[in-house]
Amino acid sequence: MKALLRTGVLLGLLAASTTARAQVLGRPMTVAFEQSGPLVHAVAGATLVGPTGAPEPSASTTLELSLPSVAIHARVLWFGSGSTPDPGVTLSTPTVAGLPIVADGCFVIAGGPTGRLDYWRCEFDLLSAGLDVRPGLWQVADLDFDDGPVFQSAQGIVGAFALEVVALDQADPTPRRVVIDEGLQWSRNARVVGPAMSRVVGGGQVRQTTVVLEGDAGLPGDGDCSGTVDDPGCDAIGLCSDFACTAPVAFANDGGLIFNEDAGRGLDIDRVTTSIAVDDYSGMRPFVQSGSDAVLQVLQVIEIDETDTDGDGLPDIDELRRGTDPGDSDSDDDGLLDGVEIFSRRPGDERARSTNPTISDTDGDGLLDGEEDANADGLQQADETNATTADSDDDGLGDRIEVLLGTYPGAACPVGATNPLQADTDGDGDLDGVEDANANGVTDEGETSPCEAPGAGEGEGEGEGEGEGEGEGEGEGEGEGEGEGEGEGEGEGEGEGEGEGEGEGEGEGEGEGEGEGEGEGEGEGEGEGEVIDTTYLSGSTLGGCQQTPLSTPPLLVALMACLRRRRSSRPGSRLR
Repeated sequence: MKALLRTGVLLGLLAASTTARAQVLGRPMTVAFEQSGPLVHAVAGATLVGPTGAPEPSASTTLELSLPSVAIHARVLWFGSGSTPDPGVTLSTPTVAGLPIVADGCFVIAGGPTGRLDYWRCEFDLLSAGLDVRPGLWQVADLDFDDGPVFQSAQGIVGAFALEVVALDQADPTPRRVVIDEGLQWSRNARVVGPAMSRVVGGGQVRQTTVVLEGDAGLPGDGDCSGTVDDPGCDAIGLCSDFACTAPVAFANDGGLIFNEDAGRGLDIDRVTTSIAVDDYSGMRPFVQSGSDAVLQVLQVIEIDETDTDGDGLPDIDELRRGTDPGDSDSDDDGLLDGVEIFSRRPGDERARSTNPTISDTDGDGLLDGEEDANADGLQQADETNATTADSDDDGLGDRIEVLLGTYPGAACPVGATNPLQADTDGDGDLDGVEDANANGVTDEGETSPCEAPGAGEGEGEGEGEGEGEGEGEGEGEGEGEGEGEGEGEGEGEGEGEGEGEGEGEGEGEGEGEGEGEGEGEGEGEGEGEVIDTTYLSGSTLGGCQQTPLSTPPLLVALMACLRRRRSSRPGSRLR
């Protein structure tokens, strides 16, 4: 599969100059983020420099981000002309308005044709602040920058902000490597080369987006562009195979007019598409050729589709490094794609569970990773056990005992299985692992059942119900206990014993009392009251067992019975 260099983004400022001498000043670009996965990125920005060069009170931009996607890296950068950074601005997002924020850090560089014009940059991590990052309108206000005579005469006024976002693409599992380079580097008539990329296997189409903040109306004396990348008077962006960058392997220069000072009051966004005929991006470096303009580089983002032979979301190069099979989408046959196990569907989500793609049972609890992550999304949903922890509810009983092997008596446990997501299944105040002290799945002599609280049937309550019954018998249920209640009703029967039948009766009341009774009975009825939760595994498939719909109880009985049948039908399975 040919890899795609999706987008490279740089953010800069054009300033005036009247000499053709090459200059590079400021803080060089360095790698600020690098990660592989089913990732996409987005960059947006706006200038707060008005038509006359005076500061505007605010500026807005629209962040375009494909959905469904979840941000795993997101920052807002703001920068300006002058020697004193403004660390505090007001941010508005699609979900929050007028939020004062203070920069995580700022720095200043010296730039300009003589190296005597100062520029600064500040940054703020949106995810660390707990902000929701989503597409829509973003605004920055109250940004102070120097628009005085020195910067006016040099056509070098800067006041702008930018958003950089990397998100997990939940609709497209194609693995991509995203690299973000950051700095604050002023250059003029120079080809400035960025840091080398780590090993990335691929090749094919290259798409780059260049965002430039500029202040000049022209640079007299720098000469005209001939339209080729070899002409130092031409603008260009692209990739080089080495630091010398004497022969760019992919570039776009649009006739030397990449940086167009006439667009958007100093904000210029250029998008170009090129192609590259190499299969290995290892050591490739992005470059910016400022030509007859001066450019203050701030940000570069490079996104490359990586080769994924088996389509599991994990690049071939990563599979070789991790020991998985690049020709098998599920190397350990646990029901989860290799890429899902490594990246999960939402890196950065607290529910994400990155399992081992070479071990079918990552936590060693006796359940396959794909049985615990029932819908194979890399997240622990509310109705799933944790594939990275052997005891999901930390009650002293492993998930395998609770899901597959338990045979405890008691109404709280369908098919004898305790709730692997509830530490005290029967609600008696004792952890399940305390009641089954030797954790063998059965109630031995001297142990109590974690599925039936002592004195079950004791309590106070109100209820209404209708039912039919006829026969001989006294009481419902088995056991001894204390109960409270008074009521009225009609029925037929006498003595003690067992019976089935039909009849009608209604009752309602409150009261206190004590009594004992034995007997068995069957019937149907409707009522309201507190019941044991048996729906904790609803709405998903677990180990190939389709869940019973919510309207069809008991859910847990159906699920556990299915899993146990499935396991028993696999002779010789080491996980039975």
